[in-house]
Amino acid sequence: MDESTQASLSASGSSQNIIPLPQRYGLFAVLALVQALLVMRVALQEQWSWLQSFYTAAVSVFSVVVFFLLWYSALSHLRSRWTGTVTKAVIALYALMVIYHWLRLEPLSFLIIYKNGADIFSWQAVGYLLSNASWVGWAVLLAVVLALVWLCRRYEMVNTPLKHPAKAPVVAALLLLNIVSVAAFSSSRNELVEFSASVYHYFSQDALQWDSDNPYPYVKKSDGANDQFELAKAPNVFVVMLESFSAEYIDKIENGRPVTPFFNALKNEGLYLNNFFSGSVETSKGQFATLCSVYPSYRSNVFTSYPDNNFRCLSHMLQERGYRTVFMKAFHSLGFENTGNFVRANGFEYAHGMDKNFVTKAERDEYVIGWGIRDDIFYQKTFGYLDNLQESGSSNAPFFVSTMSVTNHMMFDDIPPEHRYIHTDPKSHQDNYANSMYLTDQYLKVFFAELKKRDYLENSVVVVLGDNGFPMGQHNNYHNTKTAYNELFKTPLMIWWPGQVMPEVMAGTARSQLDVAPTITDLLNIDSTHHFVGQSLFKATDENYFVPLIQPFDGTYLASIRYPYKYVKHVKTGVESGFDLSVDSAEQNNLLAADDAPGAGFPLSEFRRDIQTLKRNEALLQENRIYPAGEGDDVRVILASNRLGEGQPLLYRVLGDADNIAVVVTVSAYIPKKTRRMLTSEQPLADDVSQLAAHYLQPGVNRVTFEVFVDGEYRSTTSEDVLVSTQEATLLADLGMKGKQGWGKLHINRNVRGGPLRVGGTTYGFGMGTHAASEYTIALDRDYAALFFAVGLDDGGGCGNGATFSVEADGRVVYNSKRVKAGELVSALVNISGARQLRLRTHDRGNSACDHTNWINPVLYLRPPVGG
Repeated sequence: MDESTQASLSASGSSQNIIPLPQRYGLFAVLALVQALLVMRVALQEQWSWLQSFYTAAVSVFSVVVFFLLWYSALSHLRSRWTGTVTKAVIALYALMVIYHWLRLEPLSFLIIYKNGADIFSWQAVGYLLSNASWVGWAVLLAVVLALVWLCRRYEMVNTPLKHPAKAPVVAALLLLNIVSVAAFSSSRNELVEFSASVYHYFSQDALQWDSDNPYPYVKKSDGANDQFELAKAPNVFVVMLESFSAEYIDKIENGRPVTPFFNALKNEGLYLNNFFSGSVETSKGQFATLCSVYPSYRSNVFTSYPDNNFRCLSHMLQERGYRTVFMKAFHSLGFENTGNFVRANGFEYAHGMDKNFVTKAERDEYVIGWGIRDDIFYQKTFGYLDNLQESGSSNAPFFVSTMSVTNHMMFDDIPPEHRYIHTDPKSHQDNYANSMYLTDQYLKVFFAELKKRDYLENSVVVVLGDNGFPMGQHNNYHNTKTAYNELFKTPLMIWWPGQVMPEVMAGTARSQLDVAPTITDLLNIDSTHHFVGQSLFKATDENYFVPLIQPFDGTYLASIRYPYKYVKHVKTGVESGFDLSVDSAEQNNLLAADDAPGAGFPLSEFRRDIQTLKRNEALLQENRIYPAGEGDDVRVILASNRLGEGQPLLYRVLGDADNIAVVVTVSAYIPKKTRRMLTSEQPLADDVSQLAAHYLQPGVNRVTFEVFVDGEYRSTTSEDVLVSTQEATLLADLGMKGKQGWGKLHINRNVRGGPLRVGGTTYGFGMGTHAASEYTIALDRDYAALFFAVGLDDGGGCGNGATFSVEADGRVVYNSKRVKAGELVSALVNISGARQLRLRTHDRGNSACDHTNWINPVLYLRPPVGG
């Protein structure tokens, strides 16, 4: 071979090693372009300045490019076939997040997924997401996605960078740049980083403890001396909650017509308050604040996370006094957000959605608008149901009825053409909302028409309010999951009781849903022990009163109104804002924007204390300290922690206003079955923390019960599962698991809906909540000898016909349960010696409805428990 031939071959080989730029770096350019386009869409929608738009786009593009450069640089050193597959999955996930952000104009957050669980895949939620763009917008989005997919495939952009390992200094530099992009900027980062930050933000939030020995700081005791309630003279009580009923549209004229003509006239017949606010931006939180007068949770949903907590809501009080309590919702099911289970457990004797028992298929086809049956049909069905109860003759007691409408549910664009009375050809969200508000108003007229038809309802007090407000372009926002401006919370309140509540317009104040329950008990002359944090509208507020506004999304905003001032704290960034609503109702002038202190009248210290109150409220909800379970439960035990290491004592406190307290402790190990009972010692309350010695507790899970006696008389019982983790005993869920299930998602130490694990009336501390059929695999980290567990159907889903449970060790079946029915708990200790992998399955019995299957207290043992 001559020299010229060798030179030619050498040049040919070198050219093959030169990768075209589109293949090597094209993907990063595409990602940068997508992120920049996303920022520009948000900027145009929200009318950002050019400077803000450029800054945000630059930060966002920088973040996404350095993130994926680091990803490729790190994975390029792993010579494995799965790197390409994992990378494609990550890019696909990123694309889905971009699409969500594109449609919702906000990044996907962990709380959206965690709070809603399986409900995010419901047709209502998906339909809402799809409604955020017109068909033109969808066509453009689809075209862009297809074009980018074609580009990536045409130039092999995804796999090519993995074939060229980066040098170690490059990887280190990219890692440093990623740290800078995450740490230096609190927002405007790429979608994956923003979602990860929302996870960190959620779990790192502090829930302060009450620095008081009072176990129930909300409880106001009463001896009933001022109770003048008389059932024979008591009126029927209706709380009519309207979906997204904004105070901004009362008395508003659009296209030459009033948007709410009926309500405009009605409010002149009773007590009317326009400066009225919901507690949060979600229906269930509004219902909880209205009916129970307790601050809603900003970290979760009380209906799903604390359904077994003790509350004393308005429905409890009226039911105790003989009222027939009825809860009705226009949505077809009360299963959404666990509403039905919660209201039935809290004083409502009758609770129904507009299911097939109320609405025929033909009626549903004709009368459904958006998320449910039309409000006018709903009201007719509700009054028909009351007629049936009245005609049954079982009681002539008055009714307490809470209704929840649905016609005015977002995104307000499903109004049939023949019902578009304000804007016949709507061109915007505002047009759609005005049409929807008008219908809601006209359907409210049907409610009062039905009420006035019935002699047995002649004496009735009606409270009309919204579950929350809704933004319609104010502050360039059309989504109730963004910001904490007043338009998200502001909803009118009207109390109608002819001859009893005189027409009046309350001005110069701000009140909230928390005040509804105490106002009704005040009207009915009920004097009773309660936990209401709100105050009656007919009484002056005290110095501790404030209106809370809770925006759980968008980094979490906690706000307080002490009229005329408003204070907002963005939990994610720590940024504070303040407004004087008397001169700045549009919230344009931030009193806290400058370094200078606000005016002398702005109560900044009180506002900061209000935010601490909302944070402490989370602790009270978590510890079930809103209201005692019984009369003697005002002295009770709380645990410092229910997870202990080897040799650690169990620390606890006795809370309550009493002396000469004795605590009897019973420790029952689940395996081996062993019970020990001991009297700790009589002690005054001044003793701060007590402890139970470690030798009383077995490795694994123990049931520890504290019975409290005061002066020798029984007062309360606290019973909890306590885990002792040792070298010999490991909680199964701590190893992690992967798999699938028929509905919802796996929850660790919670049921499938996110509530407590509860079987047969007993709440358990540890385990997994699944839904039959399910299958989960656990890789074992050691050579365990035995697995102990119990199984049962969760009390929150007992409408199925039972389920079975099975365990496989390396593919070998080591346990098969009988058919487990509602209320049953079956325990087992199985031999898994030598196994490297476990598979846990649940099986439905031909009807998977409500098969909420729980694995209770599963613990792995290196050696079989003695006596097990």
